[in-house]
Amino acid sequence: MPLRPDIDEVADGLWVGPCPKTPEFIQSLASDFGVRSLLSVQTDEDLTSTGMSWPLLWEFLMRSGIGANRVAITDFDDDALRHGLEAAVAVIQSARVAGNVAYVHCTAGVNRSPSVAIAWLVVHGGLDLDAAWDQVTSRRSCAPNRRALESWLASR
Repeated sequence: MPLRPDIDEVADGLWVGPCPKTPEFIQSLASDFGVRSLLSVQTDEDLTSTGMSWPLLWEFLMRSGIGANRVAITDFDDDALRHGLEAAVAVIQSARVAGNVAYVHCTAGVNRSPSVAIAWLVVHGGLDLDAAWDQVTSRRSCAPNRRALESWLASR
């Protein structure tokens, strides 16, 4: 029996986790979790470090019936995260409005992707930053970037 992917549902229809590196992981997203939309926040360098490339990942996703979007955000870079949040939140919102279960991933699902999920919960989920933070961090072991989130929210 295949192992369950290390992913967590941080809000209704919104899953967060690591880069899906195998066709089996991607198929599991579709068949076991109902994912129909994926947002990757990885850079080309991130993908290469995991043995993946965007064209290859995209091909696997298309074969599994998962729509793919990408907003490349450099890891551990507050400015890059702040600048990418608006587009990333819009991708998730578009998926959710269409009724799709969404999966957002970075390399390990620890920093960027939970930060994006928190931003979406604040903008579209009716939560303040503290409530969104608590919801995501209680459902997934992670370390979102609070400093970048606070700065981004203050500038909106």
